Amino acid sequence: VQVLESRYLAATADVAEVLELQEGSTVQRAVRVRALGGAPMSYLVTIVPEDIARQIEGKDLSQTPLLLLLEDAGVPVAEATQTISATVADAEVARALSVPAGSPLIEVNRVVRDDTGRPVEMICVLYRPEFYRFEISMRRVTAEEGRAWESKAPDRLRSL
Repeated sequence: VQVLESRYLAATADVAEVLELQEGSTVQRAVRVRALGGAPMSYLVTIVPEDIARQIEGKDLSQTPLLLLLEDAGVPVAEATQTISATVADAEVARALSVPAGSPLIEVNRVVRDDTGRPVEMICVLYRPEFYRFEISMRRVTAEEGRAWESKAPDRLRSL
């Protein structure tokens, strides 16, 4: 993992809304690139409220995933909401991922909450699709509205 940026700044209106902060509150923004086999595979932007970021200040984001640093600092990470979509690489991301601008990417946005429901991290990850995929197992169920698909954890994950 290569850390491209890590700094404190004022939360924009959008960031403040997601993290349930006052607009202009101080947050930490970190930008990293993860490589696989020497090739850049993902571009990560994480934003953490200042009081939580201060708990991991001085820790090496290039060696340990942010989520583990938060947990090791005593942040009781409990749940997350994630959306997955498609996007294209802008010039900055394209340079970082060694792809042409406009290349297709998988976009994952996640809001991580602690055990009280407080947002403790928001993350946007852009993946090169040749290096990353999502697998979702589903089963057919009958609901009040009729037959539908329901997602389920793959058997190999049930014991984790």
